[in-house]
This record gives sequence, C-alpha cells and structure tokens, in this order.
Amino acid sequence: LMVCCRAGMGRSVSMVIAYFCCVQGMEYSEATQLLKARRPGATPLPNLDVTIQSVLQMRQTAKNDPPTA
Repeated sequence: LMVCCRAGMGRSVSMVIAYFCCVQGMEYSEATQLLKARRPGATPLPNLDVTIQSVLQMRQTAKNDPPTA
C-alpha cells in the first residue's frame, strides 16, 4: 500500500491504519506497530481506535440486519 502525503504523520497515517483494520482485518495495535515500524514518528489521530471499533460494529450490524423492502 502506498500513500503519498507531504508530511505523512497524522491524517494519512490514520487512514492507512483504518484501512488495515477495516479492510484487511488487522488488530489496531498490530496495524499501528506495522505503520510505526515503516514510518517512525507517525502519530495517529486521537481516539482513532475508538472510531475504528465504532465503524466495525456498524458494519457488523448492517451485515446482520439487511434492509427490509
């Protein structure tokens, strides 16, 4: 995965972590460790882990409760 960003320290880092968690199924801590190993000094957005958990829960709920017609 390649992301181009001038500084690449906060928002882009957070997007990549979210991708790893929500699409690739990685745990937050695993994704963060991987990213920080590749990009020292990376600082994900505050409460990103909470936001990712919320998204994953919403996706699971949507999958279990398909819309009715």
